[in-house]
Amino acid sequence: MLIKLVGTPSEAGRAYGELLSDEIQSTYKSWFPTPSPQLEATLDWLFNCSLRPQSPPSLLEEIDAVEPISLRQKLVRVLTGSTMPADANNIQTLIQRGIAAHGNIGQHCIQSGKRLLSSFDALSMPKNQMLVDHDCDFFAAWGNVTVDGRLLSTRNLDIRPGTGISKFKLIAVYNLSTDAHSYVNIGFAGFIGSLAGMSKQGMTVSEANLDNGDVSFDGIAWPMRLREILSTAHNLTHALDIWHSKNNTAAFNFLIASGKEQRAVALETNFHYTSEFYGNSNMERDATFRCENGTVTDGHTCHWPFNNGEAVSIGMPLKEAVFRSNHGLAPNIMSTQEPLWNDTVMRYLLLHDRIVDVSGTMDVEEAVGIVSLLGIKGEDYGSCRASNFLTGDPTHVLSIVYDPSKENMYVAWEDGTVTAGTNADWRPAACNEYLWFNMSEFW
Repeated sequence: MLIKLVGTPSEAGRAYGELLSDEIQSTYKSWFPTPSPQLEATLDWLFNCSLRPQSPPSLLEEIDAVEPISLRQKLVRVLTGSTMPADANNIQTLIQRGIAAHGNIGQHCIQSGKRLLSSFDALSMPKNQMLVDHDCDFFAAWGNVTVDGRLLSTRNLDIRPGTGISKFKLIAVYNLSTDAHSYVNIGFAGFIGSLAGMSKQGMTVSEANLDNGDVSFDGIAWPMRLREILSTAHNLTHALDIWHSKNNTAAFNFLIASGKEQRAVALETNFHYTSEFYGNSNMERDATFRCENGTVTDGHTCHWPFNNGEAVSIGMPLKEAVFRSNHGLAPNIMSTQEPLWNDTVMRYLLLHDRIVDVSGTMDVEEAVGIVSLLGIKGEDYGSCRASNFLTGDPTHVLSIVYDPSKENMYVAWEDGTVTAGTNADWRPAACNEYLWFNMSEFW
């Protein structure tokens, strides 16, 4: 589905709720099949006490205009859930810090109360209630890497597959009275923030998990922050000014790219730090990791086969490309990073090698080839055989190549809802057709 939202934020919010009421309800059920009152109260509390005070007023105006209130609550809970860490241990940390910082202080906080949160145990939450499981990746390339020097950027979303949200694929074009220019959100009905997007100014945004123990919700929800950048930023410097104007929340990697400037920056973030990486970064080149097998960091035991505790180089920057999977390379980020190194470093190096392999010849087709390879389809990243989707931990639900200087994007979504057994029909995004959107027709 493609929709265009115009007018004031309030008008856009009312239209979003009226147009997509059934889809929002269904998306909510897909994400929270059996939501408990305690879980819903916790999500409401986290938004009202922590996220709401730093939310952009125009986006709050849009959300507050969605009717009825029950529908608005579902949108906010999905937004809050998507901002959480993927790791239950870090969800628990985030909630405990929220209790310590706010208790029942303030008119919004009193509504849910500290008592409910005190007994909330993220560590024992059933797996089908876990909100996110980000194993995402992204890259941007330009200059001598691409055929004609123009910037291409990408975004893979890897979360819990087969939830049913793929029934409600959505391209939402915004041109509101409070926006500096038009932009597009790419994702699913019911996600009112930005999972991914591109603006008429040639800015693109992407995100990947970076599970880390330094988390809080006393900042801006990242899907709101990405929308603010898309709606406002006219270049990369402006985008970073917007970024640094508010606190981070949970830990994630981000990519902000500018097609007009042919520049991009990868951001590694946790609550206290944002580290910026451009092409040919010395910090990235110097990054090493030492896995003392059996040691525990951020609630996880380090296990890296064939590593005897010696420092291993894990950074391989390129001059005219930036790329990330799910680990940090900045020392101030790595110090609180959980040890997921074996898989995520493999995918980071795979990105590096594929970009190098096509350097000088990368066009949209080559970019699609790289981003589709990285999508987690099963044990074999390179296989679209149905039998492969039943192996490993496949998670690939959305895949995008942005071509911002030409106002084009290429998007693929997952299909199906059954991920196991003889009736399995789930198919990852990377194994489906990438749809071409020329956004100049829709701004």
